[in-house]
Amino acid sequence: MKKLLALLIAALMAFGATACANNNSGAAATNPPAAAPAQEATKAPDSAPAAPAAEAASGGHLKYTISAIDADKAGTMNEDGSLSGDLAWLYDKFDFEFEFFPLTWDNYIDQTRMWLASNEAPDLLMLDVAAVRYTEFVNNVQDGMFRPYTGYENYPNLKAKMDNASAGKKFIVDGELYAWPGFIDTEMYDYRVLNGACIRKDWAQAVGLYQEDRLYTWDELLAMIRAVLDQDPGGNGPGNTIGMLGVDWQFPKYFGPGNLSPYMLQYGPDGQGGYTWGPLLPESLEVVKMTKQLYDEGLIWPDEVMV
Repeated sequence: MKKLLALLIAALMAFGATACANNNSGAAATNPPAAAPAQEATKAPDSAPAAPAAEAASGGHLKYTISAIDADKAGTMNEDGSLSGDLAWLYDKFDFEFEFFPLTWDNYIDQTRMWLASNEAPDLLMLDVAAVRYTEFVNNVQDGMFRPYTGYENYPNLKAKMDNASAGKKFIVDGELYAWPGFIDTEMYDYRVLNGACIRKDWAQAVGLYQEDRLYTWDELLAMIRAVLDQDPGGNGPGNTIGMLGVDWQFPKYFGPGNLSPYMLQYGPDGQGGYTWGPLLPESLEVVKMTKQLYDEGLIWPDEVMV
């Protein structure tokens, strides 16, 4: 079985990971600081793991394959299609380059699993280790699919990052680190996200509940949905109009009932100076109750997938 070295992108609500498959140009676990950005992993060879590190130390040019969403655009942030400044700087400073393997938002999780199962994974493999897939990651580690990530303690900046990476420590298994957490520099704008609902303007106008400022209270929005379902302005026929629906990974957390609890998929304060798993909080139960009420009333599309 190929040995894989994983690096993890850790976030508040979900853990993103990168894992690597085995080939002759893979980097040893002790070499990633020079070769890989913080949110990718380098692939480890089946044997003689120190050899690629020696190659890098001798100045040999390295090429890594890496999975990426929108691979055709990866690294080309400039309007003329040229490399982004930061990636060009990395290529030049550390004498390496990436070859991008495409992932798609629709099935990147299954793509990753297939690569791992078939030993066809690229050197740097992004994994989405959400809370519901954390056990899968641990099982992969215990099955010998990943190598421990060693040597970062020798780099002061990396060690300081890991010392402050509380989520990253979740990827220490049996005393060994099998993933490197990525970091998102969002403190300059507090990582504020705006979420809202889109409505059919023509249907809202047809039932006489359209507001020019498009600002609705939750009760006003529900009243509009009920009117649309009752009056059928689209002429779809009884039972054929969808009241409300959303993208599966954010419904209902970012829509309506989710406003009752911001901790549906993450840890939150327990009111006693500590933290607890968000779904266990009383307000999260209210989210479940309201969602069921809306579903029973027929306002939510019956086939909606919820997280």
